[in-house]
Amino acid sequence: MPTGKKKTTTERKPAGADEAKPAKRKTSASKKRPSAKGDATISLEPGGEGAADAIIPSESDYGYFEHVKLTIDKNKYFERPISTKEELAEIRGKMEEDVKAVKDIMGRLEGYLRTRVDTISINAKQFEILIPIEYMSLKFTTILSVHPQWVFIKCKVMDFEDVPDKIRHQLYERILVSNFELNAVFFSVDPDLTAIWVENDIAVPGLDLNTFEVEFNAIIFGIRYFVDSIALPLNQQMKSTFDATSLYT
Repeated sequence: MPTGKKKTTTERKPAGADEAKPAKRKTSASKKRPSAKGDATISLEPGGEGAADAIIPSESDYGYFEHVKLTIDKNKYFERPISTKEELAEIRGKMEEDVKAVKDIMGRLEGYLRTRVDTISINAKQFEILIPIEYMSLKFTTILSVHPQWVFIKCKVMDFEDVPDKIRHQLYERILVSNFELNAVFFSVDPDLTAIWVENDIAVPGLDLNTFEVEFNAIIFGIRYFVDSIALPLNQQMKSTFDATSLYT
């Protein structure tokens, strides 16, 4: 399915010839979306359903999932206090399965990303990967957050403090139109109104490295499109959003 491009029949190539890194080949707003390379068919899908809310010792690896509402089976949801030790043991066992699956996905994605970027930072406790994506000498903070059922990719393209009040309405308008016109490229604003992001949410069931590469390339296209087709026509100067001090330690 063509993605990462204008839906209209008229092809449009963003201004500027520089290619967004870390993409290895030219990506443009042509009829075809960047396709995955190679024949990798490694499955990233974890087995089973998710886990439920529970009070788990903080030193456990699965402590991060304490507030994630997932299911142990199709009919049983835990939105109440855990009543028995057996119930807690069942939840703990499922959480351990989820953590194992997420760590496996993290390892596969890390291996792939190390072939695409020079800098990579891992937050093992929060199951996040932080990388910079480069375009036109700029670097953009990109965060991959891995959950049992989803991989969330979010790239900060502009801080709100850099946007003059006089062009904000036009900027919002262009972002909304872009969300309508583009496939697999979604611009958003975080709840705290601190920045503009380009993002993709990828379902884990059925996910393999080919699929992930296509979605990752869509993020790269989104960066190029924002710079060339949204910011520059508004005479908005672009700045890097990546700060090396933000790397996980």
